[in-house]
Amino acid sequence: AAVSRFRGVRRRFEEVGTWNGVTLVDDYAHHPTAVRATLAAARKRYPGRRLVAAFQPHQVSRTQALMSEFGAAFSDADEVLLVPIFAARENADVAQTALEELARRINLAGIATRVQTSLDQLRATLEDSAQPGDVWLTLGAGNINRIPHEFARTVQRNNTGR
Repeated sequence: AAVSRFRGVRRRFEEVGTWNGVTLVDDYAHHPTAVRATLAAARKRYPGRRLVAAFQPHQVSRTQALMSEFGAAFSDADEVLLVPIFAARENADVAQTALEELARRINLAGIATRVQTSLDQLRATLEDSAQPGDVWLTLGAGNINRIPHEFARTVQRNNTGR
């Protein structure tokens, strides 16, 4: 009986809602293996739909150490949007250089990649470029998960008038 009521784990392929025909999915994936698995699951769950992965790397040192693996982890995405690294006590210039190198590596793997300057810019990009039928995945261990939840709250407010 308990299993029939289980609604899943938060931040693991969590379908947050829809916004203007776009399915919003959030996942804690912050390691290349988890990113690859999440995108493969999305490709299987949503065949034929455009997958846009918004990724927030976690820690500069981890991003640098796993750069090659990250470069290949996004092969199931149609587009990747990178937001600044969720850094802890790390130099901002080094973080920006690592983010630009990650974008270069993903582009070299054949996936269109854009660097966003902030989560606010990511939100604006979603508002401006999302198309009905898209699946937007937010990936990362940082605070990127606020984006799909903000859209879900907006939709809820618009539907309830609150």
